[in-house]
Amino acid sequence: DAKYQFGYMHDSRILELKDLENQFETTVQESVAFVETDKLKVKLSVEPKPKRPDYKTCLLGTDQGVGELYNQLKSLSVNINGKPVRIPEEDFKYLYIIDLSSFDVFQQGNLTIVYVGTRSVAGFYQCVWVIKDGEYLKRYLYFGE
Repeated sequence: DAKYQFGYMHDSRILELKDLENQFETTVQESVAFVETDKLKVKLSVEPKPKRPDYKTCLLGTDQGVGELYNQLKSLSVNINGKPVRIPEEDFKYLYIIDLSSFDVFQQGNLTIVYVGTRSVAGFYQCVWVIKDGEYLKRYLYFGE
C-alpha cells in the first residue's frame, strides 16, 4: 500500500519528544486544556461521556467498546502568530478517554508539536499533531500495549 512506507532511518534524523524542552505553561480546566502566549494559542477540548458511535469505527482509547468511554476529543485549534492552522476534522475524530493532564505543546525552530495521551490502559495510545512553518503536516498515533 502506497500509504505506508517501510525501511530504516538513522537515529540522527529522529526527534524524540522526551528530548524537547516544554517551554509553555499548560492550563487544564474541566473539559479544556490550552496553551496561550503572544504568538501561540493551542486549545484542545473534550466532550464528557459521548454517545457510543457505531462499531464500524476504530474506538481509540478502548479495546473496541470494552469499558466506559468517559470522554471524546471534540476539537483542536492552533493559532500561530495570529494565523489559524487548519487541522482536518478526521485527524481528531474517534479519539476517546483523553487524559487532559497529558496535554503538552512543544516548539523547536519552525516546528510545533501538540501531544496528548489517553488515561486508559486498554487500548492505550499517544497522539501527536505536527505543524511546520505554520502549516499542518500530519497526525501520528503510537499504540501501547
